[in-house]
Amino acid sequence: MACVRGAQRTTCCALVRSGLGVSALPRMGLGLTDMEGLVCIPLVAPSVFRSVGLVTRIGRSLSPASLAFLGMLGG
Repeated sequence: MACVRGAQRTTCCALVRSGLGVSALPRMGLGLTDMEGLVCIPLVAPSVFRSVGLVTRIGRSLSPASLAFLGMLGG
């Protein structure tokens, strides 16, 4: 069994469309991808999580809106 890693959604979907296997991709990016001939099956178990961070400029304090957003994210 071979494993190919693709850095781009479009590459992964092209490989799947060509019959070369399956791919696990973040669902939020699939709306920007040509899904013709493909179907997305949600992964239920095991749960998959992605770590994200808040990016800001060095030496700047966060605005009240940014602080509220960070609070909603649990940070």
